[in-house]
Order: sequence, then structure tokens, then C-alpha cells
Amino acid sequence: VWQEHSFRAVNTTVAKGFEWAELRPGALLFWTGTYNTGNRNPPVSHVMIYLGRRKSDGRPVMFGASDGRSYDGKARWGVGVFDFSLPAVPGGKARFIGYGDVPGLRASTEPAPQKP
Repeated sequence: VWQEHSFRAVNTTVAKGFEWAELRPGALLFWTGTYNTGNRNPPVSHVMIYLGRRKSDGRPVMFGASDGRSYDGKARWGVGVFDFSLPAVPGGKARFIGYGDVPGLRASTEPAPQKP
């Protein structure tokens, strides 16, 4: 199972510290509690893709589908780019549980080709 070697569990509610050390653009972001998943283990109910930090202000962003998440402070619905923030509601059902690499893809160690 790919999860056994690339999933990084996150228990904190703040996006800082050692749990975030390997988060890179392209990582899959996993949530539970956004809807009932039955007996699935782990009960992942939502996945997005981490895009990295915006050049303008360093804020983390992600890509995926959402029903009311924000981008640049404005609520959005559908598929698009959103601010990457952890659920802020104490006792809420939605919970960010971790991130991992896309199965079968490895990070390139070679620099990207330069445009002429």
C-alpha cells in the first residue's frame, strides 16, 4: 500500500513544525469528516493538491473541489485554487489528517529545462 511509505500524518492544528517538513508542491492533502465514509480505514473523505506558496505573500495554496472554502479571503465553490488552511472550528467534524506524494511519481533531482 502506497500509504505505508509516503503518508505523513499530521496531528497538530497549526501548519508548522516537524510534521510539515516534507510538504512539497504536488503533495496530496487528506481530510476526514467532510462526509460519511462508512467503514473506510482511514476514513479519508476529501483530497486536494498542494500547490506551494504564493510568490506575492508566501501564503500556502491548494487545488481541488470545495463547497465554500476561500481564496484570498473570498468564499468560492467548485473546482479551483483555495487558501490552504486547517479547519479552525474546535469540535468540528472535518479534520486534516496528513499528506503524501502522488503514488508512482518521484521528485526530480534534475533542474527544469530552461527556455531559450
